[in-house]
Amino acid sequence: MDNIVNNINRHGYYKQPKGGLGRFFLFCLTAGVLYLGGDAIFSHINKNQDVPSDPITTEEIITENPTKIDPEIKIGYGLENIDDGYIISIEEKTADKPYLLSPDMLRLVEDVKGIKNDYKKAEKLYRIVDSNVKYGENKRINGYRNSVEVLETAEGVCGESTILYITLARLCGLKANYVSVDIDFSGDDVNHACAGVQLQDKGFVLVDNAYSGGFDIKHKDFTVRSDEEFERIFSMWRN
Repeated sequence: MDNIVNNINRHGYYKQPKGGLGRFFLFCLTAGVLYLGGDAIFSHINKNQDVPSDPITTEEIITENPTKIDPEIKIGYGLENIDDGYIISIEEKTADKPYLLSPDMLRLVEDVKGIKNDYKKAEKLYRIVDSNVKYGENKRINGYRNSVEVLETAEGVCGESTILYITLARLCGLKANYVSVDIDFSGDDVNHACAGVQLQDKGFVLVDNAYSGGFDIKHKDFTVRSDEEFERIFSMWRN
């Protein structure tokens, strides 16, 4: 030990004592192994670092809570079909809003989904309302019915059947509004209502389920109501 300390003090470094030659050969051998097998070693290390995600875990997360769809409901139209100018509001079916959507309406328009021509689509909806709603004077106790109530009772005055038609038209991708009619196609002064539909191939068309042959009817004086305007009117009629 004294010799080692003396060597450090005298030369500033540690001098390997006798017997270091064997250690030197061992060092060279180790270095050679690392050099020759280094690629394989680092390849193994890198391979172990790339840990793939567990596919079983992913599958379990996806299938743990699958969406349940009632097989009895065949949906021909959905939210993706509705024009971007409209939004959906989830309300109670007795809500004081005119245009309410129900599962029965989805079934009702099942046969419309294959129709590409807007004019023919609007005409088909006219016939659907005509065959499901009869004209009646039996108003709801508290006033006008919304679209759900019109379909459930299967009757309605001019404005009520119009409300149902507009709801179905919008469900099927058409732009439709409530129209107040002051002078009808024959020139008579009336206090009447029908739907107005904007069609790509025909422009603005009036649809009137209260008149025989009322599709594309030519009323002479009328006012198109915005939703904001008509909802105020509907609220007054409702109460």
